[in-house]
Amino acid sequence: MIAVIIVTWNSAGDLIECLESLSRLQHESFCVIICDNDSRDGTREKLFQWIDHRLDAPMNGTAWSSIRTATRRNLKAGSAEISLESRSVYWCPLGTNAGFAAANNVGMAKAFADPSVSAAWLLNSDTIVDPDALSSLEAFSNQQLRPGLTGSMLLYYDDPDTVQACGGKYSLLTHKGREVGNGLTAGSVDSTIGSHDIDYVVGASMLVSRPFYETVGPMCEEYFLYFEEMDWSLRSAGRFDIAFTSQSVVYHKEGGSIGTKGRGRPGDASIYYMNRAMLRFSQIHKPLSLVTALGRVVARGTRYLAARDRAGAKAVVSAVVDWARGERAVRPMPSGGDQ
Repeated sequence: MIAVIIVTWNSAGDLIECLESLSRLQHESFCVIICDNDSRDGTREKLFQWIDHRLDAPMNGTAWSSIRTATRRNLKAGSAEISLESRSVYWCPLGTNAGFAAANNVGMAKAFADPSVSAAWLLNSDTIVDPDALSSLEAFSNQQLRPGLTGSMLLYYDDPDTVQACGGKYSLLTHKGREVGNGLTAGSVDSTIGSHDIDYVVGASMLVSRPFYETVGPMCEEYFLYFEEMDWSLRSAGRFDIAFTSQSVVYHKEGGSIGTKGRGRPGDASIYYMNRAMLRFSQIHKPLSLVTALGRVVARGTRYLAARDRAGAKAVVSAVVDWARGERAVRPMPSGGDQ
């Protein structure tokens, strides 16, 4: 069985839409574990309304055109008192906003405690999935010599023929990164990118094998948000395959889980956590390049100032100050932020 783990925070609408797409998966054995980071928008109530057919999921996006006709099979509420069951949904409240990694770690601990679970599929709440997404992901992972982390081809939810990412590349020397495949048409990926031509799998859709989890360990909780996937890949130290398959298609509302809308300027919260995490990532994995990382962060803040974007500049300054203080947890955003 595959355990699908979804972290959510005040994103009830996105979560219900994601689950609606999961109900159309052509996979015989999966369960869903929802790890809630202390949502205050009625997520739990709306979840069970949807399970009980008292709430309809929105299916208005263009990406639904290839999904809505697939056969729908109901998901049911799972019981915490019994072992994980296929096509069951388990509610796992954390009681606090513990961050992306910590919440996923809670879900993976619950999943892998069940010996019938062979892998965990970490999936963002702001995604919808193709009916064959999980079957293709599992099949490709099982073909690898050392199955570790396997990603999907992420397409834009609002532009489903265009690739958001097939994975990522990142240099610890320059602290420059990029999303592999960004902007390509979906049909051109196989002739352009090799399945192993990535440094890390994007966390919006990532299949984690049991051997990887038991050998490398859970996600690092030092970042709160961002850079967890890169950290995990580096810690695997070449012992496992890190790859993606274009046959597993997931549509992503880029930035939806952190409040960023569309493909323009990131939200203030995203700016803050991205820069804070990058400094911590450098500090852990390449301290000699910390000056370079700090220079890139300062340059970003300067660009926001030059553009008279005071909120963006303030988010960058807050990120540097809190990183220097050793801050690891959630924090209230500066005025004008999106959280």
